[in-house]
Amino acid sequence: FNRNTGHVHMIRNYIENKNLKVAWDSYEVDFTHVYNDENNVTYTSTIDHFIYNQKLEEAIEEAAVLHLIENQSDHEPIYIVINFDKLDHNYYY
Repeated sequence: FNRNTGHVHMIRNYIENKNLKVAWDSYEVDFTHVYNDENNVTYTSTIDHFIYNQKLEEAIEEAAVLHLIENQSDHEPIYIVINFDKLDHNYYY
């Protein structure tokens, strides 16, 4: 969300208008994507996200990225831990 593009502005406006939260604003992440160019220069960025509403935020216990050496993808796995006992189940049905 740090890039100055029309797409980023559109997504950021949608998130703000719907009062949504982005996990990486609360949980530290270094990067979720790795790219090596033709000169073997490595670039990293954060392009994979969890976005949620305030009600779900109360049940989130952890969110992070996994940097696994065996991962063959240019996207790093991300995960979120939700304590379902903390959810207001009536809100979601």
